[in-house]
Amino acid sequence: MLTSVPGILGCILALAATILIYVFIMGKKKDGHLPKFLQTLYDLFNFKYLFIENILKFLYIFTTCAVILVGIFSFIGGFFGIFKAIFKGYFEFSFLITFLLPGLCLALIGPFAVRIVYELSMMAVLLVKNVIEINNKIKGDGGDAFGKAPEMPKIPGLGNDDPTKPADM
Repeated sequence: MLTSVPGILGCILALAATILIYVFIMGKKKDGHLPKFLQTLYDLFNFKYLFIENILKFLYIFTTCAVILVGIFSFIGGFFGIFKAIFKGYFEFSFLITFLLPGLCLALIGPFAVRIVYELSMMAVLLVKNVIEINNKIKGDGGDAFGKAPEMPKIPGLGNDDPTKPADM
């Protein structure tokens, strides 16, 4: 079988599945009226939940652990490099910097660098979540997606009952 045939069949089936999902699941009228599995698909395809936050948290923990452990193992390996140089008789003071410093810096400074990168990433995710929350609140208050301002209350005696009349001073 040619390698292009599975690709073409996969694309055709993916297009058919996309059309079916869009027609039978994605209508706004169907929100809340679908079986549990299809409602989950509806929520997933409408981005009601952001998975990136959990993925970033997992990657942050993994990367921090990896940086610390690689730094420690590199530092320990540096000792073996120094001992090897001592026993072979060609030890120099620069070997301390060459063998030990990279591992030590990685173990001590690496987690801070990782934290800064992931905090910047999380700031972007939290910004999106806050914008979505604000949009939902505006829509819930009768506003539209563009933030239609609510009508100002009319206070008797201040002259704002009729906008064409100036206020009493």
